[in-house]
Amino acid sequence: MKAKPDIHSRYQVFKAEDEITIDGKLDEKTWASATEVVMVDPVTGGKMFPKTALRAAWDEKKLYVAFTAEDDNLECTYKKRDDPIYDQDAVEIFLDPDGDQKNYYELQVSPTGLIFDSFLPEYRKNQNDWSSTMEVAVQTDGTMNNKEDVDKSWTAEFAIPVEDLKVEAIKAGDTWKANFFRLDSAKAGRKGYAWSAPRNN
Repeated sequence: MKAKPDIHSRYQVFKAEDEITIDGKLDEKTWASATEVVMVDPVTGGKMFPKTALRAAWDEKKLYVAFTAEDDNLECTYKKRDDPIYDQDAVEIFLDPDGDQKNYYELQVSPTGLIFDSFLPEYRKNQNDWSSTMEVAVQTDGTMNNKEDVDKSWTAEFAIPVEDLKVEAIKAGDTWKANFFRLDSAKAGRKGYAWSAPRNN
């Protein structure tokens, strides 16, 4: 019998140790000490290559999330907020602070820094006219939208005000439902990554 992969189901997020500047560089002490989680295949929970990892931290008023993604083909040709960047390259955050599984928030960014954000009162019932006030910054190592060369990576850094999520403040011991994803237009073909494989839990 094949062993079930080690599926991520819980991630302990620690309080930020210093002030975080949202610039995509991840050079603060907080990011050096935050627990890194390597993302997996969203179907099987197996290892994925190239590597994508995420880290998170919090203070009373903001949730901070950072992604580092190896990438040989940086792609985003969309131009407007809430364009379907998930069809090309994007990292995604899904948050359900009250854990009722009845409503949640979807926050995305592309390697160009383009944002997609949405509130979902029900599963897959997007209200794309909702907008967060989050800060997001990206850093890229490569050239956008050029399939002729080989790119290296990109990094995305989020600061999400919890008041956007109808949360008064974050406190130690709080538990949220969440998941994190990456969509990648790789040279070898389109790939998807997840923090916790939703089809294998």
